[in-house]
Amino acid sequence: MSFLRQESDRLARLIESVLDFSRMERGGRVYRLELRDMSEVLGAAIESFRPTAESQAFRLEVELSESLPPVRLDGDAICQVLLNLLGNAVRYSDAVREIRVRAYREGPWVAFDVVDRGIGIAARDLPRVFEQFFRADQRLDSARRAGSGWA
Repeated sequence: MSFLRQESDRLARLIESVLDFSRMERGGRVYRLELRDMSEVLGAAIESFRPTAESQAFRLEVELSESLPPVRLDGDAICQVLLNLLGNAVRYSDAVREIRVRAYREGPWVAFDVVDRGIGIAARDLPRVFEQFFRADQRLDSARRAGSGWA
């Protein structure tokens, strides 16, 4: 995929994210829940992100269990969550450029996680990570890590 195409896709996702946040603020975000294969949904998001990861020399490991039951979910919303986590993993990792995405069964639930070797979040900031526009310690190379707190 060409760099221009990658950037165009990234900007389209960013615009859609801004519009989506606006809909959520107004209470107008409607989730379309349907029975889906979580591995398929996550796999599509990961493959759309892979060129970004590889262009920045990240090793992207994926472990998606094939024995997951179907899950009632909004595929676009789950993709957005995963892409935000992957974007943060790239943005806040320097020396060790590894990201692992895993989907697995946890009791009656299906779970997924993103593990990276980035700078992490200080324990004192963890209670605030879901506040809109919250950004952890701004002293961490703030010029390189500027952002809205949305991505």
